[in-house]
Amino acid sequence: MNCLRNTRLRSHSRCTTCSKSPHAADDYIPFLQIESLRLSKRILREQPERQPSCREAATKVWHLLISDVKSYVGLAEAGSTSLQESLTRKQKQQRGDSFKQEATVKESMLKTSFCATVLLAWATFAGSLAAQSAPPIPQLVHTGFRYQLLVNGKPFLMLGGQAHNSSASNPKDLEPVWRSLVAMHANTAEVPLYWELVEPQPGHFDFHLIDSIIEGARQHGLHLVLLWFGTWKNGAMTYTPPWIKTDPAKYFRVRNEAGQPIDVISPLCAAAREADEKAFAAVMQHIKSVDESERTVIMMQVENETGLLGTDRDYSPQANTEYESQVPATLMTYLEAHRGHLMPALESAWASKHFARSGKWQDVFGDLAPEAFSAWYVARYVNAVAAAGKQQ
Repeated sequence: MNCLRNTRLRSHSRCTTCSKSPHAADDYIPFLQIESLRLSKRILREQPERQPSCREAATKVWHLLISDVKSYVGLAEAGSTSLQESLTRKQKQQRGDSFKQEATVKESMLKTSFCATVLLAWATFAGSLAAQSAPPIPQLVHTGFRYQLLVNGKPFLMLGGQAHNSSASNPKDLEPVWRSLVAMHANTAEVPLYWELVEPQPGHFDFHLIDSIIEGARQHGLHLVLLWFGTWKNGAMTYTPPWIKTDPAKYFRVRNEAGQPIDVISPLCAAAREADEKAFAAVMQHIKSVDESERTVIMMQVENETGLLGTDRDYSPQANTEYESQVPATLMTYLEAHRGHLMPALESAWASKHFARSGKWQDVFGDLAPEAFSAWYVARYVNAVAAAGKQQ
């Protein structure tokens, strides 16, 4: 029978009761078993719905611990025995003190290796439990003619308030926002994120404002809807980074009917779209890393008030080429599939062209062609940014 009274991970002295050396692997295992059961019971008591997954994870870690304990202790004992056998009696006498020192060093190495194994195993166990305990992603469920928002797997009625456009550039500016929402018994705050502050230099991201927003919402018991002010804000490029604004050749602008550039990134600019995709994906990845276990953030708005402020469509050379081309087959297929259920203005414009099944934009949509053209390319742009974020 192993003695348990004085067996501890931090102690390598002999047991005062039975004089057994705790260097034997079996002396460690009962203590580990007690600690493992204690932790497992606490987890199962607090979260009984996780019994099957918790037990399975605990069993795997338990076998790993036993295997590693035996390996480390066995190696240490074998090394010590080999060293002693290789020394003659005279050498042992001459090197008595140094041998004790060497044994102490080996013992210390054993402690370090063993503790590292225990920590690694329990870190694996804790990570497994954390992944299993992450609440479900908030989602909109479509049932019949109804949509329902689910948060943590339950219906959620959002009572929200939105911060001012520039309130989130400084954490202190959000304090009155939090207090006002709590006073109004709201449960959700809508707060903007700014591309220019998140990515001040290409590929260099700063997430400290996002972290402060999430932490502030948690402290006040609020959920978050974050608004991504990327390529668009109020039909303009106000919150794009300086390195976007100062490079109109690469990130080309929309041109009005007179051919003059305006402060709007063209929805046909692939370079701008790809940059926005990367930035939004980085934001989503960061939010996942800090909020997956709590789901403070329940929604993301991709871009804000998209459109072309000051013109009905882009008249840049690139846009003119596309405008004079055939309406994309994907769009024509959609129109055919939803004929009779389209927005009235779109349906009427298409009807004025006898529901043409192909042709240039003007041939299919008549006077509404410039707006239909803009809506198609803006929607494609935003969809691409949103898709990049959803992949994280």
